[in-house]
Amino acid sequence: MESTAYTDVTLRIYRTLRDEYGFDNLGTVIQAYLYRSREDMRQLADEGAHIRLCKGAYLEPETVAFPEKADVDEQYRQLVEDYVQAPAPAYLCIATHDEAMIQSARATVARHSVQRNRFEFQMLYGIRSSRQLELAREGPYFMRRLAERPANLWFFAKSLFSR
Repeated sequence: MESTAYTDVTLRIYRTLRDEYGFDNLGTVIQAYLYRSREDMRQLADEGAHIRLCKGAYLEPETVAFPEKADVDEQYRQLVEDYVQAPAPAYLCIATHDEAMIQSARATVARHSVQRNRFEFQMLYGIRSSRQLELAREGPYFMRRLAERPANLWFFAKSLFSR
């Protein structure tokens, strides 16, 4: 999901593996900054999909993605809200380092009494380590690998010196 050029094909591969080959232990990623993500999440929730929701960190044109952080944040909040209220949602991975998004998601899952086995928080390994541990103590948790993209090295270095 590193480019909208691959979004449709990635979702098609996900659905093919799940529906035609019986892989029931996989999920897919949705980037909140894309305009299309609300509809993608709605369809995937109706299918009972396992979703990793991230904000989106790759350069996309304004024709396909929200250019302003405030709009991305609002879309992220709404996607979490919509997903947990869907009739057949499976599992939501809330992938963010943004404390405001973490708090919003926590409030949403509490408000809708979402069971702890239906969601988790995810962060890149080594970034906000103490917060990762706090969230891990609260329930399921998975840490993403640091080398996902070169810019993550900056976040890692910054977190080392801000403790």
